[in-house]
Amino acid sequence: MKINLPQTVVLTGASSGLGRHLAGSLLEDGCAVIGVDVVPAPEELTAHPTFVPVSGSVDSEATWEAVTSALADLPDGSLGLASVAATLVQGSATEISVPEWRRAFDVNVVGPGLAIKHLQPEMARREGGPMVFVGSVDATYGEEALVAYCASKGALRQVVRASALDFGRSGIRCTMVSPGPMTTEMFYKHLYSSPDPEALLATRVGRQPLGAITDPADVSRVVAFLLSEEARGISGVDLVVDGALTAGYEFRNIEMDAGSDRS
Repeated sequence: MKINLPQTVVLTGASSGLGRHLAGSLLEDGCAVIGVDVVPAPEELTAHPTFVPVSGSVDSEATWEAVTSALADLPDGSLGLASVAATLVQGSATEISVPEWRRAFDVNVVGPGLAIKHLQPEMARREGGPMVFVGSVDATYGEEALVAYCASKGALRQVVRASALDFGRSGIRCTMVSPGPMTTEMFYKHLYSSPDPEALLATRVGRQPLGAITDPADVSRVVAFLLSEEARGISGVDLVVDGALTAGYEFRNIEMDAGSDRS
């Protein structure tokens, strides 16, 4: 099925990880992409004629003023937001500092809030559009040594739900995609902070019912669908993309004779 994407997508976190995968996919599908990141975009993106880089942190008003300025230089048309930028703060509540708490919430919550603040008026002028925010299964489930990350992603989900209600009548759809572990730079950063990365990786793979850590390309396709016109009936939801990791409280990675007659 061919999906109909916005003519322009503002994409945060475009230079690496899931954002980089999504940027490439959107450009291939004919979208103009305004790519926001604190680090330079890779050449594979900047070489594309419809990729517009904006340098800056998502928690800065100046960054969003630059985004709206870039929008003014592009043709009018349908507009979408893919909010992917995130930061990972490691440690328990007894270990992380006040600046680390603030950084987690500034990037993971305030940044998406500023995206809504600055893009909602323009999107409403264009008769609505999709806003897709990347969360995490950690918005619902705790994870050791990631208290600030878990808390910030839980807060982001409430930003999405409330905004779906606030702006729905102007045609704006707000949705969240919550991946489990993905094979991105952030996953490997967490992995290599372990004393035994190989053992941790084996444990992580072994607990995945689909048998592998989720590929960011698979999550990227879900985000693209929610950006499309084909998803116009969906708003205010948190769609989990985790390979069934959170489908139950236990996954036995062994052969089971569950279907036999035990009478």
